[in-house]
Amino acid sequence: MVDFIQKSGIPVAMVGLLQAMPGTQLFRRLGKEGRIVDAGGGDNTGDKLNFLPNMDAAKLLEGYRSVLKRIYSCEAYYDRVKLYLNRTQPKPKVGERKSHQRWLTPGNARAFVTSIVRQGILSRQRRSYWRFMLEVAMRYRHCIGAAMTLAVMGYHLQVMTSRLSKAIQFPAVPPSPENDLSRESIPG
Repeated sequence: MVDFIQKSGIPVAMVGLLQAMPGTQLFRRLGKEGRIVDAGGGDNTGDKLNFLPNMDAAKLLEGYRSVLKRIYSCEAYYDRVKLYLNRTQPKPKVGERKSHQRWLTPGNARAFVTSIVRQGILSRQRRSYWRFMLEVAMRYRHCIGAAMTLAVMGYHLQVMTSRLSKAIQFPAVPPSPENDLSRESIPG
């Protein structure tokens, strides 16, 4: 999955845990099997499972955390952004009129300064940020607005991944006789 996400060049890849939603065939089947824990809330970006999986819940959550950490590491994320910019934001052809769309609005200027402070000065990942910004300045000047938007989105996703990774310490399903994880060591 991680390789596909990287090769696709889709910067914001939505990865989540499966939720068995009421009214679905999956919910009915898992209900008949006695594996439904609750009705679920539809939030598949947290650390909650609303059913008992066949595989070890701790391993499932650890795999989820691993995927998130790998796809939203600064290097992996910025590589996808550059691939995306390269594929979707071609330079204007010679003689073609450039867009006069104004991207440096007061709101964007504020976001730009905030990004520099949070990502380029305060963040532990500031070297990755500045390498990305340098490459954007050299190769993708024509789409700096999109690059900055994606850099800010990436920062948000990295913060959320970090918070979620810290939150996933124990399986988020209650133990049952079939799935008693209380005696197992859970990686943290």
